[in-house]
Amino acid sequence: MFYPPFYWGPPPPAAPGLENAIVTSDLSKAMSLPGLRTGWIIDRDATRRARIVNARGYFTISGSPQLELLATHALRHRAQILARLQTAATKNLAVLAALIAGAGGVLSWSRPRGGTTSFPWFTDGRNSRPFCEALAGAGVLIAPGDCFGHPRHMRIGFAQQETQFQEAVQLIGQALIPTAVIVDL
Repeated sequence: MFYPPFYWGPPPPAAPGLENAIVTSDLSKAMSLPGLRTGWIIDRDATRRARIVNARGYFTISGSPQLELLATHALRHRAQILARLQTAATKNLAVLAALIAGAGGVLSWSRPRGGTTSFPWFTDGRNSRPFCEALAGAGVLIAPGDCFGHPRHMRIGFAQQETQFQEAVQLIGQALIPTAVIVDL
């Protein structure tokens, strides 16, 4: 899954250009603004698009005017928001890569090709929930993989915190290998 505009390599073909494709996204993923609850659907098929809009009317009466105002403001200033996110995500992805490389084989991953989340796993097959719960007690919030049907995995976002991510990764490293020291990049 990719969430434009963050790609860590060549971008894939744009989905709106694919035949019979429906693209959904929101400000949570595209701009790391999860509280705004504003999204969109892109569909080249006008008939299907009309059915989607009609169905939306049955499920959603209206959005919050305050949230819609904030979403409009964010879209108007998307260049600045995305530049900050790109800077943070690029730096933090390198920090996360260093953690996994230095974890002594305890963790593995498929390095993300896009987006701002990763889904590393324990190579020994252990359930990540106790690990994630212990980290939550230390103030580091990562989602255990059983929330996504993959108990040995964990979901780690790497774009929100520009200044505290290094500290969080050090705590993750210390929880993995109590003597681990993650170097500053």
